[in-house]
Amino acid sequence: MPTQTLVRLTPYATRRMQQRAISHAALDAVLRWGTRIEQNGATVFFLGRRHLPADLAPADAERLEGTTVVVARDGTLITTFRCRRLPSRMRRRPRLGPRGPHQEPQAA
Repeated sequence: MPTQTLVRLTPYATRRMQQRAISHAALDAVLRWGTRIEQNGATVFFLGRRHLPADLAPADAERLEGTTVVVARDGTLITTFRCRRLPSRMRRRPRLGPRGPHQEPQAA
């Protein structure tokens, strides 16, 4: 997975990183290895246990597991937090569009 380049950190994101003891190295790891989910105009990166490399030290894996990063479309980091389970509203499948799942495509 390609690493997304951040344009900047918002003051809110910087404060949350400090409060939650999430380092810049942890952000890099989440952006490199985490699952990418498009949600409400932002991109959410979630780093679960299965996404961690096998050769990572157990202490590092424990600290990184569940780290979530929310990035705006312009690449600005909005916030970051830890949650071992991905919130259910982020696990839902995306909407299928205006036609819905049961309608046949219109012939041209």
